[in-house]
Amino acid sequence: MRCHAAAISLNSGGNFHAAVHEAITKKSPGRHTQKYAANKKKALCRRNLYYDKNRYKAKQKTTTKFIDADEDYGPNLQMSEIDELEDLKEKFMQKLNKTADEIMGISQLTLQQNNAAVWFEERRKRITASSLGKVCKM
Repeated sequence: MRCHAAAISLNSGGNFHAAVHEAITKKSPGRHTQKYAANKKKALCRRNLYYDKNRYKAKQKTTTKFIDADEDYGPNLQMSEIDELEDLKEKFMQKLNKTADEIMGISQLTLQQNNAAVWFEERRKRITASSLGKVCKM
């Protein structure tokens, strides 16, 4: 019985009570039934207006296809000479070594951190509290 009522409700556009009343009595339903049907129709229109169809769809996984191995890993790795790397490391360490006068000069240049380009440059060279995690995870 409930399935029949659901089918009638769907086929009549949600106007189930009025459709059943007309079928049984062969007369138009009363004022209250018509008002009820009108309110139901308004609610359905409002609900469909804001219904987001994508909200209830199943999310699809995206897959990435790997065409070739990464150049930094595996057999395609291009290893630099160890002597070259040592030289680069020494040059970088020499840039970081500063005298007391240079340190005072940098501190004067970087007093207002957000306005000083020197501060941003010097901060990128050094390990700070905010970059320590990245370095440790390497």
